[in-house]
This record gives sequence, C-alpha cells and structure tokens, in this order.
Amino acid sequence: MEKTEHADYSGQNFAEETLSGGEFEQCRFNGASFASAELRGVRFLNCDFSFADFSDTRICDCVFAGCTFSGANFFAAVLKNCRLNGSSLFGAELSGTTFAGGQFRDVIFEGCDLRRTDFSGIDAAGANFSGANLSHCTFRGACLVGCVLKEADLTHADLRDADISRTDLKFAKLGKTKIDLTQAAVLAAQMGCEVG
Repeated sequence: MEKTEHADYSGQNFAEETLSGGEFEQCRFNGASFASAELRGVRFLNCDFSFADFSDTRICDCVFAGCTFSGANFFAAVLKNCRLNGSSLFGAELSGTTFAGGQFRDVIFEGCDLRRTDFSGIDAAGANFSGANLSHCTFRGACLVGCVLKEADLTHADLRDADISRTDLKFAKLGKTKIDLTQAAVLAAQMGCEVG
C-alpha cells in the first residue's frame, strides 16, 4: 500500500474521480473537492479536511482516524462501513448524509444537524453529540456506550435496542423519543427514580 505523509492537497480537485487504496498521514486537504467522487479502501490518518467538499461522494471501507472536518460539506454523501474513530465533524454540513454501518468511536458531532439520519447498527461509543439535532434519527441496534448527549435534541428519535449504558440522557431534549423497557429503567435511574 502506497503511503504519503505531510503532503498538502489544499484546494485540489478530485471531483468525480475514483480513489482506491493508499494511505495518507498528516496531510492537508483544506478546501479540496471530492464532489461526486468514489473513495474505496483509503486510509487517512490525522489529516485535515477543513472546508472540503464531499457532497454526493460514495465512501466505502475507508478509515479516517483522528481527522478534522471543520466546515466540510457531506450533503447527500454515503459512508459505508467506514471508520472515523477520533475524528471531529464539528461544524460540518451533514444533512442528507447516509451512514451504513461503520465505527464512529469518540467522534465529535457537537452541534451538528443530523436530523432524520439513520444510525442503525453503528458503533458510536464515546461519541460527543452535545447540542446536536438528532430529532427523528434512528439508532436501532447502535452502540452508544458512554456518549455525550448534553443538550442534544432527541425528540422523535428511535433508541430502541441501542446500548446506552454509561450514557447520560437526563440533559438531552426528549419528547416522543422511542425507548425500550431496559432503557426506560436506565433513564429512570438517572432521574433518581426506582422502577417496580
């Protein structure tokens, strides 16, 4: 696998291209365009994608570890079986983004507009969703262990069958949020109540 380190691709145009394989470490992609491109099996380690354009991009089996996506645009992008562990999506445009499987451990989604996103089955342990709009989102079967949900909007969200252990929901905005009986007991305990 070819490896590239400390390269600067800022402002470059990869639109509609197909990128397969390879590894990039500590590279800069600030303002680069990946619009309508296809990325397969590429590894990005500690790279900066601030203000990059991933709109309508198909991203499959890729790794983005410890990367920064401040101001990046993922409108209508599809991320399938990707790992973004330890990355920051703070300030990114994520409306219309599709997440199909993958790992998002310790990812920062703080303040992101993620309404109506389907996170079914994803592993987002330790992710920070503080202040994020998660209304009408689906988290069925997702791993949300130890997530931060302070001031997150979970109205009409579906949390059934998700693992919410060590996740504090008491400061999240709940309303018509779907939870299962196990989660109801966890939430009651967080609110200082006893069930039964």
